[in-house]
Amino acid sequence: MLKYVRCGMLLDGRKEEPAYKVTLVVEGERVREVEGGWQGSDNKPDTEVVDFRNFSILPGLIDGHDHLDIDMGDGEPEAMQDPQWRAIKGIKNARGMLASGITTLRSAGEKHYLGHHLRRAIETGWVPGPRLILSGLPICSTGGHGWFLGIEADGPEAVRTAVRENIKTGVDMIKMIITGGVTTPGSTLVRTCFTESEIRAAVEEAHLAGRRIGVHCYGGPAATWAIEAGVDIIEHGTFLTDEQLDGMVRHGTFLVSTSSVMRAAAEAPHVVPFMRKRFKQVSEEYVEMLRRARLQRIRLAVGCDTHHASIAEEIETLIEAGYSPMEGIKAATLGGAQLCGKDNELGTLEPGKLADFVAVEGNPLQAPAIALRKIKAVFKGGVRQDIS
Repeated sequence: MLKYVRCGMLLDGRKEEPAYKVTLVVEGERVREVEGGWQGSDNKPDTEVVDFRNFSILPGLIDGHDHLDIDMGDGEPEAMQDPQWRAIKGIKNARGMLASGITTLRSAGEKHYLGHHLRRAIETGWVPGPRLILSGLPICSTGGHGWFLGIEADGPEAVRTAVRENIKTGVDMIKMIITGGVTTPGSTLVRTCFTESEIRAAVEEAHLAGRRIGVHCYGGPAATWAIEAGVDIIEHGTFLTDEQLDGMVRHGTFLVSTSSVMRAAAEAPHVVPFMRKRFKQVSEEYVEMLRRARLQRIRLAVGCDTHHASIAEEIETLIEAGYSPMEGIKAATLGGAQLCGKDNELGTLEPGKLADFVAVEGNPLQAPAIALRKIKAVFKGGVRQDIS
């Protein structure tokens, strides 16, 4: 069956300028073509006309970093909850993410490999949710940040084993936590959790298996080691230096901005005071780092990181840092697809790609954050999703 999606405005995610009064033609789960004018007939058999003439269409949003089974705040007690409860929480969060226009999510790690089960449930059609790109269990040093969530490994050989254990389960990517974190008592954000040889071992092992590897990293020496080792993704990166950003340019390293959770948690009354102070410290530095990253043309994606379904806020921060609305939207669409190595299938609305798109009220180029909070409809693989 063909779907003729009549668009008031279309942002295809590739071109710099939008198209007006066009029709997105969808065949099965993929985009067939984009036609000028409002095409399609209500009376033609085996066709469906979807009328979004009063709305704007853009590619499905891609969240480059989140945890389905953990909510914003102190991750340790949440990770210690029963896996059955966390699975139910993951279902709730997956539904909310999809309703916010997120059609693809890179999971940055779920304990007990819960992401694998959630992906199966979503793909089976039992629960609504975004398409999942899985990182499995984060690799942590013993007692280091996130130890309660992942695999504790010390020494290059143990790190290699942890990478292989993840790969054995069918993960798409590898995740490693190489610096301290906001919620870890007694550590600093740029404290190194792994040695240079341990980081190199993880990167080498991931790449030998054809997997990308992302690292939780705020900065410090570990950032330099990871970049020079060829890591694919720096997540957070708040305290990256100009020299480290230069290295990311040379190596083609991605940055995943997670500013919204920092700002929200800094003001959240349920977050304990020392954590709120740290979240505030990070949020105050984020805009300046992103401003420098834009000048360096760092490859960029965005992630909500437990402040679920907040991509509109991520784009607001990017605009504050000097990115244009189109650059912000591209970071949340094509940038996320490139981050995951899926830009041949996702991130733009072009012939042959999966028909993931959202319809929003208003003009996303004039007020993207407002438009992305007014989702009219979400389509994933050509199928309209239940976001009620």
